[in-house]
Amino acid sequence: MMNVPGNFNTIMYTIIVVLISISALNILYHIKSFRFYRRKENQRLDKKLHKLFWVIGFAFPIFLFVLLSFSVYGNSARFASGLYSADELVLVVILFVVSIVEFTETVQLQKRIKKLRETRDIKMEIDDIGEFN
Repeated sequence: MMNVPGNFNTIMYTIIVVLISISALNILYHIKSFRFYRRKENQRLDKKLHKLFWVIGFAFPIFLFVLLSFSVYGNSARFASGLYSADELVLVVILFVVSIVEFTETVQLQKRIKKLRETRDIKMEIDDIGEFN
């Protein structure tokens, strides 16, 4: 095994634990938010998605992007001198694309939910026009 300071190992294990934890929570966020992609009859717009899930939905891509940024910065000398493999470059590009897509997906889901609720409210108001209490 390499001779690395204990502090480095602690930092790496912490990053791995945080990455696994936030990935599992992000999967849970997607499971909970899946109902907003269903057909209109099964969307259950009255039931709100807890704010913690929104935080997780944004935290995962931000964490990936920060992790990617630190990785690229830490290896910038190797990248500048051309001492990197194609696999490393592919991994960097994949992580970048995943972080951007995840962030965009969460923003678009928020917009979709808002639009679906507005549409539902307008339809309910139109249906209530002819009714007398």
